[in-house]
Amino acid sequence: LFINQFEIKTKYEKCLDRTINNFKREILVHFSIYNKSGEQLYGNVVQVNFTVQTNDVNAIIRNNFPLIAESVADNLPKQKRIN
Repeated sequence: LFINQFEIKTKYEKCLDRTINNFKREILVHFSIYNKSGEQLYGNVVQVNFTVQTNDVNAIIRNNFPLIAESVADNLPKQKRIN
């Protein structure tokens, strides 16, 4: 599993409360899965949205990265059963 691109964007057009500058943010994680021969088996992007109520990096990680990991896991292709 390779993380190809990781972005955190503030979505200024998605204003929740302009008086306190409360905007939506999104985290985008682009990932790929390769086999041992280097052949790409799968790729996708997951998105998690949150608000700009905090700029504390540790709080952002604590509150959002478990959701990112869960989203990546949910987006992985199902393993084929070999009989």
